[in-house]
Amino acid sequence: MNYQSNPIIRLRDLRKVYSGGGGDVVAVDRLTLDIDPGMTVFTGPSGCGKSTLINLVGAFDRPSGGTVEVSGIRVDQLDNSALDQYRRTVIGIVFQFFHLMPALTVLENTALPGELAGMLTRDARARAAELLEKVGLGDRLAHRPHELSGGEIQRTAIARALVNRPRVVLADEPTGNLDSASSERVMNLFADVAAEEGASAIVATHDPDVVLRADRIVELWDGRIVER
Repeated sequence: MNYQSNPIIRLRDLRKVYSGGGGDVVAVDRLTLDIDPGMTVFTGPSGCGKSTLINLVGAFDRPSGGTVEVSGIRVDQLDNSALDQYRRTVIGIVFQFFHLMPALTVLENTALPGELAGMLTRDARARAAELLEKVGLGDRLAHRPHELSGGEIQRTAIARALVNRPRVVLADEPTGNLDSASSERVMNLFADVAAEEGASAIVATHDPDVVLRADRIVELWDGRIVER
């Protein structure tokens, strides 16, 4: 697959409906939005569609209707093999529950996406060490997840999401378990990635301090945009 050097996300008439015993739930309701390089923050009350949008752009969920286009690629039309490559090389994800490998060190966990994408181990670990230093974990490289605090685990997950220099960085409440100093450090890193590497950083958050760092704020309500 060929990707443009300047990423852009185009969502057109996007819809996501979850069906259950209690009836259909419309999580995203015919949403149309363009996202350019920089940091875009999705904000709004719980259940407004923020996390669903993160999952749709990251191709961890399929839309019920409409299109998801990233760097000219129709993500909603990719087959499983192409989706794997997309997630490994184009998207960096900060998962809500982190998903660190308990047997691996902080350095190994952070470098893993790079190695899976084909980077030499020494290059992936050099990049990982650089990022871990930036998020204040330079002295924790040899530790394992069970030896870290909740905030340290979260910062490790954030560094790991950036190791491949992704075109799009997706984060769901990335500062939820961080103190104010760590939160500022992490958001500085997101801003650096967006500015220096031309990435589109998308953050779903309730944190007003994160909202203040945004290049663009998209407010959601019941799966629709209510303010831009």
